[in-house]
Amino acid sequence: MGLGGGYLLYRSGFDLRVNVLLPVAFIGVVMLAAAAFPATGFLLPFVACAFILSGRHSRTFLSSAPCQMLGKLSYTLYLVHIPILQLMERVADVGQDPVIKLVGVAVSVVAAYGLTIFVERPCMRGLRPTIAATAP
Repeated sequence: MGLGGGYLLYRSGFDLRVNVLLPVAFIGVVMLAAAAFPATGFLLPFVACAFILSGRHSRTFLSSAPCQMLGKLSYTLYLVHIPILQLMERVADVGQDPVIKLVGVAVSVVAAYGLTIFVERPCMRGLRPTIAATAP
C-alpha cells in the first residue's frame, strides 16, 4: 500500500516544497526517539517519502552535490555498513547507543568512499575493454 500510495502521489503531480533541514531534523528526531520508543520507527518511511517528493525539483537538497555523492556511494555503503556497525558493537560493547551508531554510519561512509575510489572504480575501468571486446 505504501509504494502504491507513493506512486499515486508522484503521478498526481503532488508538489511538496519543504525546507531542506526539516526532513533531516525530523529523521534525526525519529531515530533518537526510536531508541527509547521503538514504535516511533514507523514514521521513517513517511518522512522518507516526503523527503523524496520534495526532491522532484532541480534545485533541492536531493540534487545537491553531497546527496549525489551519497547516491554514487550507495551500493558500497549498503555492503559495508552492517559489518562496521556490528564490529563496533562487539568491540566497543556499546549496545544500542544512538550516538555511537551515528559514528558508525560516518565511519561506514568514509569506508564506502575509500572502497569506491580505490577498488570499485579501478575495477570498473579495468572491465570496460573486456566488455566492449565481447560485445557482438
